[in-house]
Amino acid sequence: MRRLARPRPISPHGLQFPLPFCLLPLLLPWGKSSFWLKNRREWRLLMEVCVPSRERVTRRERLVDVLLSRCDRDLLPLPGTIQPHGHLLVVDPLEDVVVRASAAIGLVAGGPGRTVLGASLDTVLDDASAARCRAHAQRPDSPPLIDPFAVRGRSGQSFEALVHLGDQGLVIELWPTPAWGRGEGGLGPLPSAIGHAARADSIEALCARAADTLADLTGYERVTVHRFTETWDSEVVAEARRGSLPSYLGQRFPSGNLKPSARALFTCNPVRLVPDVAYRPVDVLGSPPGGPALDMTYCTLRGISARQRRYLDALDVRAALSVALMVEGSLWGLIACHHAQPLSLSLAVLGACQVFAETVAQQIFRLENRSRARARARVAAVVEAVSGQLAQRAGMAEALTRVLGEIEGLFQANAAVVALDGRQGTVSGPLDGAPVEVGPGQKLLVSDQRPASLRIPDPLAADYTGIVFLPLSEDADKDFLLLGRPETVRILDWVGHPQDQAPPVADDSPDSDDPLLPAFGVWHQEVRGRSLSFSPLDREAAETLQLFLAERLGELRRRQAVDALEESRQRLRHLAECSSDWFWETDPHGTVTSVSELLKGLGDLRAEELIGQRFTELLGSGDDAGDESEVGDIDVALSQGHAFHGLTALLQIPGRGQWWVRLSGVPVLDASGAVLGFRGTGTNVTQLKALQEERLRAQRLEALGRMASGIAHEINNVLQPMLTMSYYAGKRIDDTAFVQSALADIEESGLRAREIVRAILAFARQTPSRRQPIDIARELGKAVEFARKGMPHLRVVTDIEPTQAQVLANVTELSQVMFNLLANANDAMESRGRATVALRTQAEVRRVRITVRDEGPGMDLDTRNRIFDPFFTTKPEGRGTGMGLAVVHGLVEAWGGTIGVESAPGLGTTFWISLPVTNAQQTEPR
Repeated sequence: MRRLARPRPISPHGLQFPLPFCLLPLLLPWGKSSFWLKNRREWRLLMEVCVPSRERVTRRERLVDVLLSRCDRDLLPLPGTIQPHGHLLVVDPLEDVVVRASAAIGLVAGGPGRTVLGASLDTVLDDASAARCRAHAQRPDSPPLIDPFAVRGRSGQSFEALVHLGDQGLVIELWPTPAWGRGEGGLGPLPSAIGHAARADSIEALCARAADTLADLTGYERVTVHRFTETWDSEVVAEARRGSLPSYLGQRFPSGNLKPSARALFTCNPVRLVPDVAYRPVDVLGSPPGGPALDMTYCTLRGISARQRRYLDALDVRAALSVALMVEGSLWGLIACHHAQPLSLSLAVLGACQVFAETVAQQIFRLENRSRARARARVAAVVEAVSGQLAQRAGMAEALTRVLGEIEGLFQANAAVVALDGRQGTVSGPLDGAPVEVGPGQKLLVSDQRPASLRIPDPLAADYTGIVFLPLSEDADKDFLLLGRPETVRILDWVGHPQDQAPPVADDSPDSDDPLLPAFGVWHQEVRGRSLSFSPLDREAAETLQLFLAERLGELRRRQAVDALEESRQRLRHLAECSSDWFWETDPHGTVTSVSELLKGLGDLRAEELIGQRFTELLGSGDDAGDESEVGDIDVALSQGHAFHGLTALLQIPGRGQWWVRLSGVPVLDASGAVLGFRGTGTNVTQLKALQEERLRAQRLEALGRMASGIAHEINNVLQPMLTMSYYAGKRIDDTAFVQSALADIEESGLRAREIVRAILAFARQTPSRRQPIDIARELGKAVEFARKGMPHLRVVTDIEPTQAQVLANVTELSQVMFNLLANANDAMESRGRATVALRTQAEVRRVRITVRDEGPGMDLDTRNRIFDPFFTTKPEGRGTGMGLAVVHGLVEAWGGTIGVESAPGLGTTFWISLPVTNAQQTEPR
């Protein structure tokens, strides 16, 4: 037994050079090995190590996974028999012994076939031939080329040999020189045929040349070129006939005629020869009981299944040759050769057919690339046209409308609809009537049949049987380009019924009647509801155009958004320059990060002097105790992330000055609701605050003067008992009881006088009072009673709801408000009539409402509109300054409330005040 030569070392990082498969002992201890590979998994592992092409291993494993499926089992490449026009040997490369052989192998070895099993390859072939077989096995061809070489058996007979490496060892096929058939003499037209194929200017012409060439090479009567569709139906695109066999040109074969496992076999072994359909199978000896069957994927002698035999019988042929057209690794089509009588071919002719088929596939690839380049050029022209329109500042809708005719021509479409932002239009203008309805999330679609997710209005439906739908944004129902092709009625000629018309297979065993076998009569199918089919180039063009349009539309919208943002900023900048307000921003910690460049009303104060300081530390209270700011409320709002509006504080910058400012701010939130900072406005109200205080002082003096006459009566009423009782007490000094009673009356009158004086002093105070939560029901009653004393002739009715609601106000200011409103009521009714003061809680809005209603003559619309204006009065000259209601309006707004008036001539007047409560739980009545 021959020993194998010592192998070259292997890189620890993987194979860096191809290794022959026969060098398997490198995986084993050196010397004679007891390791015996008995299963397919171990052979696969060795294939991964010893074969340098990982792609080859992956393809083989994928093939085996497909072929080992239980479906299509009659098409597996494991038939266990071969055709009788050759012999087969399987040699274990480790032991260099024959482990399997065809039954007639004895004709080669010069003895019985079974005596070959377990013997060395040298006992079957002479030494030189055996060495050549081992050398050919080391070539990494995938799929193996039909490249025969001459060998000689021990019987002295010459053969043509093919060798490849299988899962179970070295597979050797021996073909004797045929006594009949075509040999190498028929290869003369091959070189010129290859030249003509390289010069073909269309796939149709190329396929016609291929059919003629294969007919010349093989001598077969009918040669057809089949092209597979997307559904694996095959259409006969070219045909060469030299005999009486019927023509199939232009007809279609259903996909069921060539099952997936058979298509997978063609990707590995592209040539399939059956020289005699009625052959008698030859068994392969040496298969162990229960052991794995021999994988004949790459065997040219492989037998055919009963189904394949019945199929060829139905075609009424006695010899068949199939050659796969593999374009870029995919099965593009088949060249099918049929003959009415048995006809064998030499391996040289088969090799020539294989090489020519590969040449044809390369030319198909070239022609398809040329078509693809032309299609891409047309797409580029459309893209350039759209870009040119956009460069002229046209909008996307206008640009698409102008080049819509070119886009329709690109896809051979008859109609188109452009939709942007939900507005749909055609080349003639806006779309009239019902719009095109698109399902949510519709993706790019190129189809000869309109899907249900696209609803086309009835007047347009005829032009949109086949569609190209290009979504131009994520909102596919609002932004899209839709192209349509009309219905094209076609008649398809089928050789037998299509797969979807055939009944299901009940039994797929080789001996069962196969209902999928066609009768090979022409069956005409009328196809409606579809347009002309779209090609893969149409889909590629659609994808390219959609990508370009979506990208440009996104760019335009982003640019428009940036322009709109810049315009908005410019507008805000102009408004800020015209406004008396200035703007500020803080970070989450309350530190000033940005301030307007123009701090209007704050002297020459610069923004840099405020940035980087804590916002609340810049704010303080006034010099006087009564001038307290609302900085506390601002601090609470900033710390709790609440908005605030119209709060007044004193902005103090050491060494620069101080200003009263009114501030408003809102929190800036992120997507999760976390506070990123605050943004707001500030207004210098120093002069306004001084003017308001002056107005308040003037109004108080006016009110005090008006109160004097009314209070004088009260003081006289107090003084009269004091004078009277003191006079009579002096007269009756001896009457102790009378004197004591008189002194008590005098004391009571003095206490009443003191209360009156205190009320007058509180009302006339010149500084603003501090606001704090007050019990509105109780304090409103006191304010009304105080106002009554200044207007003794006015009848006042109170309807105050007993509630615990509290508002943020000032008792003295509340008395001033009520005195002004009741004084106006008294003047309107000329001290005759009745005024009603009411209080109601509004729990649903957390407010209280005060109303003061009189029975006076009422006001017209012009008077109502000006009633709160400063210095506006309807009273005669000398009886009022017009400041009372203006002051009331200012005080109510300072409390955070609102005030209004309802009146009509002859219907009296009602003033209402709405104030927010400080605690929602305190709005329930007592």
